[in-house]
Amino acid sequence: MKSQSLPTPTPKAAPEPPSDAADYRWVLLAEHCRRTGETSQMVHTRRKRGIWLDGKHTKLASKKRLYVNIEEYNRWVESQKH
Repeated sequence: MKSQSLPTPTPKAAPEPPSDAADYRWVLLAEHCRRTGETSQMVHTRRKRGIWLDGKHTKLASKKRLYVNIEEYNRWVESQKH
């Protein structure tokens, strides 16, 4: 009697971790500056002038870490007059 071999199940690939900060909604200020070429001073000036709102464009965590909302940043850039 010949033995029949069962098909070997194909292993499922593990989901890949996000490779780009754009995959996240919020990024640290340093990462935002690295990706856009803006300086942290530019971001802080927009906050002080009320151009960017805390909770919408930026978020301060632990009183020391400033995050930038990528989605809102892109909307803001697209709304700027050329």
